[in-house]
Amino acid sequence: MRSNDFIEYFEKVTREEKNNNSVYRNTLKHLRDFNGEKPLPMANIFQTWAELFRSYIDSLSLKKISKKNYVLGLKVILNQAVRDNLIPDFSKKIKLFGKLDDVALKYLTANQIKTLEATPCKHPAVRAAFLFSCFIGLRISGLEALQDEDILQDGGRVTIRYKMQKTQKWEQLTLGAQALKYLGVAKEQHKDRGADDGRIFLLPSRRQSSNIIRAWGAKAGIPFNLGWHCGRHSFAVLSLQNGVDLYTLSKLMGHSSVKMTEIYAKVVDETKTAAMDKLPSW
Repeated sequence: MRSNDFIEYFEKVTREEKNNNSVYRNTLKHLRDFNGEKPLPMANIFQTWAELFRSYIDSLSLKKISKKNYVLGLKVILNQAVRDNLIPDFSKKIKLFGKLDDVALKYLTANQIKTLEATPCKHPAVRAAFLFSCFIGLRISGLEALQDEDILQDGGRVTIRYKMQKTQKWEQLTLGAQALKYLGVAKEQHKDRGADDGRIFLLPSRRQSSNIIRAWGAKAGIPFNLGWHCGRHSFAVLSLQNGVDLYTLSKLMGHSSVKMTEIYAKVVDETKTAAMDKLPSW
């Protein structure tokens, strides 16, 4: 029979179903420290309680990977309790550590993009697709899926349509001058396409293209490992730095909530603070 006390339930599942795994044992230890000696009825287990526990874990002097594992351990047991019809299902709303709000974003400044553009890249389509993403914000999945039929004329402007991978909703974006430039570069490579190939960017496998980007970034002197998502981050930060408001950016990024976009505003604020710190003082 399942216990009505969450800590007892957590201990039983850890022992009987998780082979007394150390992650669950340590999560349980922190759970007991967080809760104290009092019972923890299932009726008290809801989203606000879980978020308070996450904040407690964040306040501890632990490695980031440990914090992530302990919150993940909690989510696994919460999901088990949902399957046992003991609590409502809210665990998906509890964020893990290691998401965007917990790690430094890797993005390129305008000058770094110019440097990258001037640096030879061994694969022209990878080069065009990555630079395009810096000015349109598409994920690698969107770049890979983009077809001739997705390029649309809207009056005197060019727009693209794409499907958001997470929501499966179709979105449209109007291209600016830089994005149009790299789209033109990609189209110049279409002479190498097969007759039934409608792809805009003739990219190799995801693994190959990631390795090409990393090597290209190192050659250009980028001070971190360059990856596909860096283009999307760069688009967001450059947009905010050039006056695009958060709400508009959230729509351009295809975010379901402005909250998802706020991390980029934090990056811009930190950049401004760093700039102020460089001013001379006497």
